Amino acid sequence: IIFMALQKTITKNNGVEMNYHRITGVDLMVETNSEDEDNLRLMIRLQSYLNKEYRDRNCPIDSEHYMIPLSTDESTEISGIRQFAYSKLKELPEWADAEDC
Repeated sequence: IIFMALQKTITKNNGVEMNYHRITGVDLMVETNSEDEDNLRLMIRLQSYLNKEYRDRNCPIDSEHYMIPLSTDESTEISGIRQFAYSKLKELPEWADAEDC
């Protein structure tokens, strides 16, 4: 497992400087428009800390969400996510007898 973070000094409106930022969650959102084309977006949750020491003590100062649209090329790379989601849904007992259509 690779653990990553970003280092950049950001000053909040109250003057607090944060320089350690880490992704705490990523959601892939797939929406189908009226032409049956997929629009994919990443929702990234980022927590910011005064520094790495505060991260090690799990003391975030700020949390932000970023919605990032994916390009057509990026969408093509992960277009199988919808089929995967249907397959996983059918593994649940209440959907086990559902049929693909």
